Amino acid sequence: HPNCGNARGSITVTAVNTGDEYTMDNSNFQSNPVFGNMASGNYNLRTRNNRGCVSQPSGATVNPQPPTPAAPGLTTVHPTCSNSKGSIIILSSLTGIDYTLDNVNFQTATTFGNLNSGSYNVRARNGYGCVSNGTGANINPQPPVPATPSVSAAHPTCSNSKGSITVSGTVTGL
Repeated sequence: HPNCGNARGSITVTAVNTGDEYTMDNSNFQSNPVFGNMASGNYNLRTRNNRGCVSQPSGATVNPQPPTPAAPGLTTVHPTCSNSKGSIIILSSLTGIDYTLDNVNFQTATTFGNLNSGSYNVRARNGYGCVSNGTGANINPQPPVPATPSVSAAHPTCSNSKGSITVSGTVTGL
């Protein structure tokens, strides 16, 4: 039968007798019991023996090619100042579909968590074993945490009822 990567199948005669020939169209006989490169559909197989007698037809079916799932839609959650890890969330969860980042380890859960920054390729696999094209996802690096500033306070005095706070240090990106 066809598979994920091939839309064509084959039909093989299993009860083979020496000298028998086989046909799918009742006119072109062949000695090879294998009919390859067959499109999906229903076929009638006949056998002709070495005396020229032709059998009644025997039905054979080549199933359609199994579907390949669509590449998954997804969103990413990037690291924050307080969490160095990110996540990839698959937006559609379909019954019978599992997901992978490495084409080896598949999971039915629609979230890949605790991911380091970097590039990922998410693929979906259906119950036939067909794997989708990948959807790329990038997890950004954790944003830098600014340095702790130096703070000094000037307290109110008898002659000045107001105090002040002075922040010093190099602060960038705020």
